[in-house]
Parts: sequence; structure tokens; C-alpha cells
Amino acid sequence: MGGGVAGTLWLERPEARGVLFLSGPGPIPLPRPSEAPVQMHMARPDPFDSEEFVAEWSADPAAQPLAVFRYDGVGHNFLDAGGPDWNAEAAALCERRILAFLDGL
Repeated sequence: MGGGVAGTLWLERPEARGVLFLSGPGPIPLPRPSEAPVQMHMARPDPFDSEEFVAEWSADPAAQPLAVFRYDGVGHNFLDAGGPDWNAEAAALCERRILAFLDGL
């Protein structure tokens, strides 16, 4: 549900300086609201988003600039420290990447 919410908010706030999708991208918002950079962080494999769907996002010229980060062998909710999918190593790497992304905005 988070990716869908982020996509909806992006449509409502085209002035966003950057967009983060965590644990899945949700549908590609069309038309794209802005040229803001987009970063995705998700498990591989992920039970909610197929490899084909991620490839569609990556191949869509309207979705650029886009950085997709996949975390192999972790569960969908690997960022949830209280949940069964928690993966400390992947979560720490994801956090570093997100902070660098935000720092660059």
C-alpha cells in the first residue's frame, strides 16, 4: 500500500524535490508529475512486485531519473525492525542510500 500512497501524494504535490518508494513502487503515475529524482528500495524476490513490473518502471523514459536498489534474499518488510522480515544489514545499507539521496536534493 505504501507505494500507491507515495505515487498519489506525488501526483498531488508535483513540486516534490524527490520521491522515495520503499518495499515497492506502486503504479507508475502518468503523466509523470515532475522531473524529481526517484529512488526505489525493495526485496528481491518480492511477493508483491514482479521482476517484469520493476523492469517496466526502469525502462519507462518518463520515469527517469530513477535508481532502483534491490536487496537479495530479504523479506518484503525488511526495514521493519519489529517484524519477522527485519534484516539489519539490508536496512542499514538502505538507510545509508536514502540519506545520501536526501542529502543530494
